[in-house]
Amino acid sequence: WRTRDGSLADYFFGGVKGQMNCACKLNNSCYGGSSCNCDANDKTERHDEGFSSYKDDLPVTAFLNGDTGM
Repeated sequence: WRTRDGSLADYFFGGVKGQMNCACKLNNSCYGGSSCNCDANDKTERHDEGFSSYKDDLPVTAFLNGDTGM
């Protein structure tokens, strides 16, 4: 996703800025020990969710999605 100034974000909501991860990484609940559930790439629909703690990055100006592994 892209931040307020158009920069590509290096975390997903709930993750830690600068660490390329998602909320599930913080509580060790990501499938297969990955950084995000969507990284599993095992033909099973998975999702990541969380809230942004970095208000300076908001609003989201673009959301980019791609390979789902399906």
